[in-house]
Amino acid sequence: MESNLKFDLYCWASDFSSKRGEGILARDYILNLSMLKNKRFLIRSPDSLYRVYNNKIKKIKRLSVTETKLNLTFFENYISPLIGILYLWKNFIKGRGVCYLNFLPLWNFLIFALLPPKTHLGPITGFIFKNKITNLNSFLRKYVINALLKFSLKILYLRQNKIYFSTDLLKPFVKKTYRNKTHYNYLINLVKIKKIKKKKY
Repeated sequence: MESNLKFDLYCWASDFSSKRGEGILARDYILNLSMLKNKRFLIRSPDSLYRVYNNKIKKIKRLSVTETKLNLTFFENYISPLIGILYLWKNFIKGRGVCYLNFLPLWNFLIFALLPPKTHLGPITGFIFKNKITNLNSFLRKYVINALLKFSLKILYLRQNKIYFSTDLLKPFVKKTYRNKTHYNYLINLVKIKKIKKKKY
């Protein structure tokens, strides 16, 4: 069915539900991008196929009941994002532009390393652990996770022209020489935009 549809950018969203936080973020981001670029997007998620054009989301085909659930399974949280990479490679090989919308914690360097070249990325999430070390969990967060954050950033510096972050919590890890590539506080800016729109009515 996908081959019969006309679109400018093929996107994978690990969650595109209007009932969950990651899905809501992905929807808002792709709608803003559609207005900015005036392009047609095809969104594939584990539950459905969607078309986005002219600031409108249209469901084309339902694939599962995942969309209506409040909580995702282990498979949906950790395996589906990797499956999404395969879908993007399939379309990249066909010469299509590709986009990976969400489930982009900065520590997950595998996603950034395995995605096709020139993949457009949605907002990246994460934070820097600064608390005292009191147990193994806090040790891993402070040293192992922070090391993964820096490693992922090195990959992004090489592979991305623009890097969008959902907040500015990761800003201290970004090298000054690359700050012209980075944009922060997507979530805060999104809230401001929505407030302005509401005031108009």
